[in-house]
Amino acid sequence: MRRLVLCCLTFSLLILAAKKERDWKIGRVADSAVSSREYTRGATTTATTTGTVSPDYGAGSTVNANTTATTTVRHVEVDTNSLIVVGADYIYTVQDSTQRGGGLLTTALANRKHGCRFVVGDEIKYAQDRRKLYVLDADGRECGLDIVRQERYQKGSAVAHDAVQH
Repeated sequence: MRRLVLCCLTFSLLILAAKKERDWKIGRVADSAVSSREYTRGATTTATTTGTVSPDYGAGSTVNANTTATTTVRHVEVDTNSLIVVGADYIYTVQDSTQRGGGLLTTALANRKHGCRFVVGDEIKYAQDRRKLYVLDADGRECGLDIVRQERYQKGSAVAHDAVQH
């Protein structure tokens, strides 16, 4: 068990040490919307039975039993922040999701590099890496956001005008 923990810690440190250098650009948060959904993750039922047997010296035995059952339902709440980020060449629609419930380890892993704070209208630093947009939030924290939509930024288009006006 100790070897497993030591291996996990060593592996985590190696991943952190190999952090990728990003090509940061300046953009702006044009709009933000937050939604929340609750999911049932699973249920566990436990039962306990206790009983007694009393001999009846003639007609047989009498059995008395009591069963107690407990069901625990696990819920997970997911908050999703949808953002529009206007960059130099593209307008990005990105999502940042955080999870509450479902266990300490599961929540910690799901929320790594998520749950950032954004202010509509503020400039931010961002860097794109495939389908992820890495952003430095209002507190200087790096967040990895999923790109839902990417559109070329054309300064004269109506879509770009609407995104910039928000």
